[in-house]
Amino acid sequence: MATASEQRVWIETVLGYELPPKLDLKRIQAAVAAYHDALADVGNGVVGLQGKMRDSGDPLMKRIADEGLSDLTGGFRVTMSAALMDLLKSPAPERQRNAKVVHKLCGKIADFVNSSPLFTLLDANPLGVPLKAQAGLLQALKTLDAEIAASVV
Repeated sequence: MATASEQRVWIETVLGYELPPKLDLKRIQAAVAAYHDALADVGNGVVGLQGKMRDSGDPLMKRIADEGLSDLTGGFRVTMSAALMDLLKSPAPERQRNAKVVHKLCGKIADFVNSSPLFTLLDANPLGVPLKAQAGLLQALKTLDAEIAASVV
């Protein structure tokens, strides 16, 4: 018996019928999990940094800890979560469109992470809290984008 991939090739080449894009859920779910893990790592590091800032006794440091470290995705976190859910739940004919939405959001978040001085400051903080916020988040976005491109075929 022919494999699913061989059957797909036969249907498309012999019958001339273009099948809807196939979704490799395992690869995408792994990349989504890595993206969420990177966000959690950044969040956990920021929580540690905020604690050190609050404990410093400096009123400005306390204010920054309380008000200034809330959004590390340029305002795209909720939009990205919704786009990922749409992609994972979408019927075959909508997958390419939804994959393009996620691709654009990966680029927008990466642009923000690359251009925001906050990430450089977080990673180089003098409070002894080790963070690799910029590199970790950029790698997760790159992996997510690549896996979706490779999986939505």
